[in-house]
Amino acid sequence: MLLSVPAGKPAPSKLTSADGAVVYELFQMSVQFPGSTGGIRTGSMPVGYTIVSGQLRGSVVLQVNSDNSLSLEFGTAFTGAKRTYRR
Repeated sequence: MLLSVPAGKPAPSKLTSADGAVVYELFQMSVQFPGSTGGIRTGSMPVGYTIVSGQLRGSVVLQVNSDNSLSLEFGTAFTGAKRTYRR
């Protein structure tokens, strides 16, 4: 999966508790080969390939808490299913 960081949102590695809960979109990862028109390729990957975002697969909410723990949940808002991790 690829996590999309649009303009105006902080990168996940730069989140602070002041940012609050931030929603990022998750995309299926696709590989674009040199000279390819999007066909499926098998075998080893050539030099110069590019990783691109494919189909939207969902969202994830991240929040750095005041105690520096990280809360995470798949979706667009926190519910009782959120997980909190200590760093």
